Amino acid sequence: NPPNSPTRVRLAQCVRQGTVTHKRVGGTCVMKASKLLGVRSHVRVGHEPLRALSAEILSKIGCPHPIAVEVGDHLVEAELASVASHGVVRLMQYAEQVNMRYMTPAGSPSVERNERGGWIVNGNDGFGICAVRAAVLKGAELMRESGMAVLGVTNCGHTGRIGEFAELGARSGAFTMIIEGGSHEHWKQVAPHVSRLEIESTRHTCVHKSTPSCPRSRSS
Repeated sequence: NPPNSPTRVRLAQCVRQGTVTHKRVGGTCVMKASKLLGVRSHVRVGHEPLRALSAEILSKIGCPHPIAVEVGDHLVEAELASVASHGVVRLMQYAEQVNMRYMTPAGSPSVERNERGGWIVNGNDGFGICAVRAAVLKGAELMRESGMAVLGVTNCGHTGRIGEFAELGARSGAFTMIIEGGSHEHWKQVAPHVSRLEIESTRHTCVHKSTPSCPRSRSS
């Protein structure tokens, strides 16, 4: 873009605000933008009041108390892990999705074995956060029995910060890999290379192994 183009001017503003960082790799300038692009002010709230408020909001949109607490705690833990894009800002998204009937706030995951012997966690239209947690816990159980486990998760909403679940698996003593992707129909957020059309959903991969020197998961 030309030096004075609106895109370049906006990027310069974001660099000054800290929502975009940049560094040079060889002769190329690599820029990394926060998902909270444009946020200029923050309110500091203790994590315990924030957990209570999140659970209350989730209860108001129809979540049973255990689900409201589980999802609310996950969002606050994401904030504490400095992944604000997957923190309490998602409460607005979840409320909108419930109002649109895109998901069922009371949906609870069930663990099933299909006719071919594969383990599947059915989110039953509920939160992906609950479904992925159920899958990791079941996977840890199967891993202790047979040494390894593979499970699929389906029919659920947003899965939150998947790094938390890789860390959960690692605490169970398992090398944990989570590969996930959303619905092309509902979440057209990503434009492929040389395209301006948002025709794909995001894809995330996260791995974690149990080791004292590696307390955090590695995501991409």
